[in-house]
Amino acid sequence: MFIRQIIEPFLNCIKHFGGNNVFFIKEKFYSYTDFAEHVSKIRTALQSAKSTGTNIGLVANDDVETYASIFALRLEGCLRYRAFFKEKLIRT
Repeated sequence: MFIRQIIEPFLNCIKHFGGNNVFFIKEKFYSYTDFAEHVSKIRTALQSAKSTGTNIGLVANDDVETYASIFALRLEGCLRYRAFFKEKLIRT
């Protein structure tokens, strides 16, 4: 579902609209291409550091690296998260 609903449309946007802005964070614009480069760098780091059974923590900030990390972790099959919203546990 993630691939079909998120990744495929995102890859299409990179291909056709790479120079267009996708994020505006802390007074700075990031294009689809910029974001894809961040994702790629994080995926490379994950692949070189990956070991079986290792948990990975992500500190979420309002920055491009956080959003790129979420994509990269999901693409590398590492993303299983638990988030609390209004005292309800949400699992994926």
